Amino acid sequence: MIMNAGWKGDNNYVATVENAYIRYKSFLQSPAGGYWREDEILEVDRFNGGVCLKTDFGFKFTELNKPDVDYSLIVFIGHGAAINGTDSFQLEDKKTVVSINFLKTAIGYSTPMKLIIIVDACRSYVATADASLVLEQRAFSRGYQLKGQWCKEYYNSLIEKTVPHIEIIQSTQYNTCAHGSATGTAFTDALFDTIMQHNMEWNNRALMDRLGEYSSSFPDVLDEVKQRMAIWSQVPEFTNDSDTLFPLFAIKRPTTRVIQGGEVLGIVTN
Repeated sequence: MIMNAGWKGDNNYVATVENAYIRYKSFLQSPAGGYWREDEILEVDRFNGGVCLKTDFGFKFTELNKPDVDYSLIVFIGHGAAINGTDSFQLEDKKTVVSINFLKTAIGYSTPMKLIIIVDACRSYVATADASLVLEQRAFSRGYQLKGQWCKEYYNSLIEKTVPHIEIIQSTQYNTCAHGSATGTAFTDALFDTIMQHNMEWNNRALMDRLGEYSSSFPDVLDEVKQRMAIWSQVPEFTNDSDTLFPLFAIKRPTTRVIQGGEVLGIVTN
């Protein structure tokens, strides 16, 4: 995970980028978002004047090339642009610029890739969480009897069934700016508000499923996210070089089974 809100005092500083970053990390650590452990999430250091961000980014990026890494999800929230037509984002040191093409070609160069790249940043052409914020980690599991490990195993099984491919989610269309909001960014708000709106419905679908499972991928919510972002004239884009899809939201619930006569025997867990 990477963010760049800009430097305090600069004209391009966007304080709410950090809220969006916290929301996304919290969702990933929720049962519905994959139940990622803290030690599975690498975060590029924040700029403090003494850390070389380019070196830190490079070190953490090489971790994704290790043989035991089956699947990677890269999230960037902050400042970016289409530099000479190449979509890129900037680290907080104001000097290091990383192209999305680099992310696509460097990871898994020795083996087929399973990779999602999410970039919530401007794509404007350039020539050469608030204390009261409800964290998704709690919000998506409240009242639904979700067991994080069950959801994680289901989430991982969905990834295992996909063929190696790359999915890219960009928060806005080419040659346009991405907008911040009072609670994060326009894209993050639209994405998680959409998921939250469907949370009860999707949990009920899991309850009705024979195995207690339900999942959705980004294309399942894309149209609604676009509708929510219309007021910003900001259109998110999704690309995929495969017919298979990685999960965005995946839950596994305990389900009850009723036999003839109406007697509840118990909870079926497999």
